[in-house]
Amino acid sequence: DAAAATSAPPPPNPPVAASGAAGEEPEHECPICLTNAEDQQVAGEGPATCFGCGQSFCGECKPKMQASVVNCPTCRASFGVSDKENFARLWTLVHDRSPGRRTPRAQSVLASCYSDGVGVRRDQKEEVKWMRLAAVGGHARAQYNIGLWYTKGENGLKQDYGEAARWYALAAAQKYRWAQHELGIMYQHGLGMAQDAAKAVEMYT
Repeated sequence: DAAAATSAPPPPNPPVAASGAAGEEPEHECPICLTNAEDQQVAGEGPATCFGCGQSFCGECKPKMQASVVNCPTCRASFGVSDKENFARLWTLVHDRSPGRRTPRAQSVLASCYSDGVGVRRDQKEEVKWMRLAAVGGHARAQYNIGLWYTKGENGLKQDYGEAARWYALAAAQKYRWAQHELGIMYQHGLGMAQDAAKAVEMYT
């Protein structure tokens, strides 16, 4: 995420991955259930990710894996490693491999490691740097996080409702529900955009 907090606006909204809903074929299906998209949230449960290879497993399969799977079904890397080792794996994913469709998620998780001090010392600048790269790369949760920071004026970003709304809109277009909710609030109260009750209802719905 070698972009600073004042980097240029993100590129146009990236293509939205297939949702895995009935009657649709996920663009990149979960290798376990072969039904949902690999990065799909199911019943409020987010996906799991192997930091060894970057493969994600949908929210429906994640609890099953946590209960009984000890090695990644894709690369066979052990899940039972230290936080420091997981951080080293993530670092390899985003530095030593060619960028790919899994890179933004790895960058987002790396940002979270810097935020929480998991496997590495806390570093706000590194957190913002990697989260912004993930957001520019199209990761919906990262886009939502950037929007939230602009809303609150946190993590070294000056409060800017216009910027917040722009990032929320990118994530909302990918059906990220928390971003849809925040965008609804902004339409309802006219924060960073013209007040629009109909748009607020649309986002809340």
